[in-house]
Amino acid sequence: MNLRKPSGIKNLFEYKSFILNIAKSEFKLRYRTSSSGMLWSIIGPSLYMLILTFIFSFTIKVRVENYPVFLFSGLMWWLYMNSAIIQASTSIIDHFSLISKASFPRASIPIGIVLAHSPIFLIYFCGFLFLQI
Repeated sequence: MNLRKPSGIKNLFEYKSFILNIAKSEFKLRYRTSSSGMLWSIIGPSLYMLILTFIFSFTIKVRVENYPVFLFSGLMWWLYMNSAIIQASTSIIDHFSLISKASFPRASIPIGIVLAHSPIFLIYFCGFLFLQI
């Protein structure tokens, strides 16, 4: 007896509420244990950007107009993709107990993990827009 459903893109749309629930629970789980919560997700990359700006602008003397904005435009994508891909790649193993008990497309777990990182990326993007002003 085969309990697995075919896992195509069309089938993923049927599980959109499941994917959103995974994203919400992962987002809450990530910031529940931290005392500073989402604030640390903003402070960490900001310090990273300041350090890199200091190193490349004053020490190495890179000549790029408005270098902090240039740096942040690449850094926000890098930080988002780095954390999303690393956690999504291990999500199947981390949620093995759920996978073994229920029938749903397996791709919905990594998609939910990537969506859980999206609010932080939106905050980065708003910061980038603020730097453009």
